[in-house]
Amino acid sequence: MELYTLNQNFQRIDVIDEYESAIWTERYTDAGDVTLVVPPTQKMIQKLAEGTFLALAGSDEVMILETQLIEKGKLTVKGTDLLKFLDNRVIRRSPDHSIKSWIVINNHPLFIMESIVSLSCIETFSGTPDVGLDEVKEAIPNLTIAPNDLVIANTGPDISVEYGPVFSALKQLSTTYSIGMRLFLAWVTDTDYSIQFSAYEGRNLTSNQGIYPVVQFSPGMDTLMDLSSLRSMANYKNVAYAYASADPGGLAASVPYGVAYAYPAAASEVGFKRRTLMIFCDDITTDSAPGLTAAQLTSILNERAKDALANNNYTRVVDGEIIPQSGYEYGVDYMLGDIIELKSFDEATLQKARITEFIRVDDPTGERAYPTVSVLE
Repeated sequence: MELYTLNQNFQRIDVIDEYESAIWTERYTDAGDVTLVVPPTQKMIQKLAEGTFLALAGSDEVMILETQLIEKGKLTVKGTDLLKFLDNRVIRRSPDHSIKSWIVINNHPLFIMESIVSLSCIETFSGTPDVGLDEVKEAIPNLTIAPNDLVIANTGPDISVEYGPVFSALKQLSTTYSIGMRLFLAWVTDTDYSIQFSAYEGRNLTSNQGIYPVVQFSPGMDTLMDLSSLRSMANYKNVAYAYASADPGGLAASVPYGVAYAYPAAASEVGFKRRTLMIFCDDITTDSAPGLTAAQLTSILNERAKDALANNNYTRVVDGEIIPQSGYEYGVDYMLGDIIELKSFDEATLQKARITEFIRVDDPTGERAYPTVSVLE
């Protein structure tokens, strides 16, 4: 891997080639990260200091180094991508101290994600009314929303976005609605640069579509090796109830709760097949949503219940290493978020799976790259 540091204007400074191991991971619905193990020299300590930007040839992602650890004669450096930095910005749309959420009515989650970044990290200086932040200083220089060519109607559920860190809210929406997100270096010159936020959806690359070439991985086709699989229901819930504990506008009598099911038949599950959770939404108030109707409150509570289920999913993850001569190239034939086909270990069953991570590793055993996929029901 060709790693190099960047200055605060994202211009290239030093090549980092004296590492024992490097792991670079990019993700679809979460922030990526990097881990480097290097000699603990004064030169390396200075080059890889906290706050340093790190880049990888062939990727437009940029990592921010955050942690250094020296032990057992080695320096381990860890960082996360620019997206995770958005937890250093906050969502706030009202000057009223009692309001804890932003109610968004009938909007597509992808456009809500773009609005969160735009209003909290880009256009904060033009916000009205004054929401109690030093808004001009909260704007991140040279950050814009990436052009989006998706044909999506800007309609959707009623959603209550809790005030708090930007990245945390984005991750919740991304996980719940399977929408990808990136914050990347779009371009850089000797005098200027551009970073962009993108919310996007993966493509369908399975055999039940005719737009894109089919991408299928399996041991029998010599496209995957060293397969591993994880299945867990340790934190799994299939029914979620949400309650408006603040009782906005006295609507609780007509809207007793919101509910969501992991799958349609879960509404009828009983006994040991029913796995229930309950959440309280005390941030939803009359002040946060003036004129809130019973139908809108029901929609918001249903979405909150859906959020809760997204954080308590049945885990089914499969990963493996792509054979270098597999015929499929990451970034060309498939990308993060794309839905591909995966043949099971017995080669008899085709399963749909989403590319959720792409991992690059360089260590004493050699350089390799492979995806992690989440099996879709």
